[in-house]
Amino acid sequence: MGRRPPVSAASPGTHPLGQTDMYSMPLMDLGHLEPRRLSFDHKPSVPSEIQRVQALGGFCEKGRLMGTLSLTRALGDIFLHPFVSADPHITVSYLDTRDRILIMACDGLWDVLSDEDAVEVASQSNTPADAAMRLRDRAFSLSSGDNISVVCVLLDVRN
Repeated sequence: MGRRPPVSAASPGTHPLGQTDMYSMPLMDLGHLEPRRLSFDHKPSVPSEIQRVQALGGFCEKGRLMGTLSLTRALGDIFLHPFVSADPHITVSYLDTRDRILIMACDGLWDVLSDEDAVEVASQSNTPADAAMRLRDRAFSLSSGDNISVVCVLLDVRN
């Protein structure tokens, strides 16, 4: 995927959502949301990524992998294989009752929007699809110079 890891947002309030039935609920009704980072950026400036690339015979310089790419893990970019890895960095994060929305996006979003700003934009939306479109539009309005891919998932872990 992209530059930054998924972000989940948590709210202290609770809201009904059926276990098997899907109900429409405006995200703006979720209350105050705080971002919680679930992973980290895979960049050519991260020490563990520099070591991984160097062990394969590559180099990271001035924030670029092999002098060109600004990330070290991605789907595609085969011309820099094996230095760009499609192998995922896997972590386990347990959801709790405060988790409300999961935002997954590529660097086209995260290069121009902070975690806090992304959660703020998403919380002003009516549906996860609306949140994704608003986030895409916000990144575009901030002159993101990259492709912009965003997926938002409404969470309810109480059931």
